[in-house]
Amino acid sequence: MKKRTIVAALAAAGIAALVAVQIAGATPKASKNAADGQPGCHLGHGVKHVIYLQFDNVHLRRDIAGVPSDLEQMPNLLNFLEGNGTVLNKQYTVLISHTAGGILSSLTGLYPDRNGDTVSNSYDYYQPNGVPTFTSAFKYWTAPVSSTDSTPNMVTTGGKNTPAPWVSYTRAGCDVGDVSAANTVLENGNSLKFKAKTDLFAAAHANDTALNLFSKSGFSVGDQITLDQGAKQETDTITSFSGFSNANLATPLQFDHAANTTVWTGAGTDPSADLTATYGENTQEWQEGVNSQEAPFGSADANKSTTDFVGIAVHCAKGKDSICAGNPNARADKLPDEPGGYNGFDGLFGATYVDPAVTGGSASVDDINGNPITDSFGQPGFPGFDSMSAANTLGYVAKMQEKGIPITYAYISDLHDNHAGLGAFGPGEKGYEDALKSYDDAFGTFLARLQSDGITKKNTLFVVTADENDHYAGQNPNAAPFNENCDGVTTYCTYNTAPGIGKAGPPVNPQHGIFDVTNHGATPFVAPTFPPAAANGPLVGEVGYNMTWSGLLGSTIDSTGYDISFDSAPSFYINGQPQAIDSNGEFQANSTVRDFERGAVGLNAFDPYVDKTKLTQVGRYFVDGPTLKALHMINADPLRSMSFTMFSQPDYFFETFSPCPSGSQGCINDGFAWIHGDYSNDIGQTWLGMVGPDVANNGLDDNTWTDHTDIVPTIMNRVGLTTDYVPDGRDITEIDKGGPSGPDGASLEALGWFYKQLDAPYGDFAHSLVLASTAGIESNSTADGKYTSTENAIQSLTTQRDALVGQIRDVLDGGPGSDPQHVAALMQQAQGLLGQAQGLGN
Repeated sequence: MKKRTIVAALAAAGIAALVAVQIAGATPKASKNAADGQPGCHLGHGVKHVIYLQFDNVHLRRDIAGVPSDLEQMPNLLNFLEGNGTVLNKQYTVLISHTAGGILSSLTGLYPDRNGDTVSNSYDYYQPNGVPTFTSAFKYWTAPVSSTDSTPNMVTTGGKNTPAPWVSYTRAGCDVGDVSAANTVLENGNSLKFKAKTDLFAAAHANDTALNLFSKSGFSVGDQITLDQGAKQETDTITSFSGFSNANLATPLQFDHAANTTVWTGAGTDPSADLTATYGENTQEWQEGVNSQEAPFGSADANKSTTDFVGIAVHCAKGKDSICAGNPNARADKLPDEPGGYNGFDGLFGATYVDPAVTGGSASVDDINGNPITDSFGQPGFPGFDSMSAANTLGYVAKMQEKGIPITYAYISDLHDNHAGLGAFGPGEKGYEDALKSYDDAFGTFLARLQSDGITKKNTLFVVTADENDHYAGQNPNAAPFNENCDGVTTYCTYNTAPGIGKAGPPVNPQHGIFDVTNHGATPFVAPTFPPAAANGPLVGEVGYNMTWSGLLGSTIDSTGYDISFDSAPSFYINGQPQAIDSNGEFQANSTVRDFERGAVGLNAFDPYVDKTKLTQVGRYFVDGPTLKALHMINADPLRSMSFTMFSQPDYFFETFSPCPSGSQGCINDGFAWIHGDYSNDIGQTWLGMVGPDVANNGLDDNTWTDHTDIVPTIMNRVGLTTDYVPDGRDITEIDKGGPSGPDGASLEALGWFYKQLDAPYGDFAHSLVLASTAGIESNSTADGKYTSTENAIQSLTTQRDALVGQIRDVLDGGPGSDPQHVAALMQQAQGLLGQAQGLGN
């Protein structure tokens, strides 16, 4: 079936589904005044509601030619956006492109150097001894880096906490509901920190004098340990270790303990834990966190504090019509660094308090299909971030809006991972198609329900986007087509389901995606064995490697250790934090950085998607200090900045341990098939859809160039509010009804294009510098002359860029100098600077 026919059929099916919902009368009725929003909420331009939805990796463009894209297979949503507003196809991410970075730059309108997330889902920070340590970027907005580093995780210029995105609304009298939107909700249900914590690998019995631990990491001889809960809780002392992870005890056990029972030492209150910071030590909520942390691994009790407190929140306005007013469960919404102060505001944190508040007393919110939202154990509340399907998220959004919470920000999990089990789907595969159908149905019901509530394009600003646009790692071009002419709609696509790691199948062996090159050494490699071409269709999965394996880079260079961010674009954190810029941001040559960079440049590995018999260069682009600064990747927290970053060729993914079974050093890991991070257009280019009172019905816009930081200023101007800080983005005036406003509107839009090309990580200026940086780092000229001259030139151009974009931003924000002559002069300067950067990159 041809593309147009498929899409038309899908659209017809979606419309029919939408009508069926309306006719069936299944849409719950809202409160009488739901369409009017919150009485004390003062927005402009006729807007009464804002509904912001951000997908995790849902695509507008096709991943393989024969299979319609994600949005093409969600016609209820796509038709609504294109038929009533504008869908921008050229909406770009920040670098590194990944979930946390994409969401946080979209929520704040700030590039990573001003919001703290310069690597993305996780990053390293340097301890006082100069050794980098891993931590998650997903932390509540005011949370510190760790219990030992009080710097805000969300950090901006001057070491202050990044301004919070809900403040503009709450100051205007509007409650803001957050449904799993990164860092606006509690991200952990913890109260304690431990010196070490693990679980029993096997059951222990009364009178035993040893424990079989899942891991002995962090435990020491002499540690007093605690195990189990309640009447069976007991303590003992480790006297020695034996075998792989057996801990020998000073006295025999008193009780029987099941496998997975928790064992810990050195427990104490963690002031940085979300429940400690939000509710306080020894409160009921804090104690629930303690109980969950001490509960057996994988149990309902262990999950309880997450179900109750993580993932769902309402940030409240002041006033009697706020959902927090008179609610005994409301707690202070603390933002100590917020510009202008933020005192007297409260919030509801966790489904255990939000759900009854929005339902009138029920312990759970229903999903969009009328089913109670629970965790995997059937406990009412937050089901987990990976379980925030369209049905669950849209159920929360609809219920919040109907309860009078007029601003909702929400996250929707991806479609291509098998959330019901292990593994990742390829385009057109049955599990993927089933997920797409459920998402499309959910949007059909959701939009019909809002229509019934009177929440429509006439009074609501709808903003829908995705955090990233991952690269599909699969479909070996050397293999015959998997089932010819499959489209996923009329014919499911089939893939090689033999396991790398993820999917169920026969035992792992070298014929099924595993290539064990452990004993072959660095020079020469011996070509691995991959699945025979076309035997079971093409492969699906990232090509995983252990970066520290001696056959690749090794665990040290010149006896200096390092760590990397796990990614296809690994950032290198070298012990001691050597960098190619000094504390003032000036270029400085560093021999340790250069030794590591030369090692990374020389990395070679096998990529079966390119040629399964030949080594290929792993790195595609290399950037260090000066270019990282141009890309907005130098952190406001000096202890978080990496030494350099390598953007690899497509399909690779690097870790510091073997990602493959049986100690193999490389594999097609079919547990993951969607690559983020790389500096690549199929990852960095995503989309943005907007519908609302002042939004033009432009349909699909393939021309206007924007990025994630433009979303905040565009929303603010559509709702008549301002932020208490200056965003890095610009108002996307191209979506305005009636076209450019004023006689100079077109010129200002042209200036906006230059602004993005100069400042955005995926803009022309950045691209030229990435090319120049790579050439300089790869060079090996006498006394490193080319590298040094290139770095100095990059630094000079970036300094000029920063000064110019500041002037342009002032004009775009309505400041002085918007006369035609000045605008023309700024564009001429911008053109000249882009030309200089291009010349350096050639």
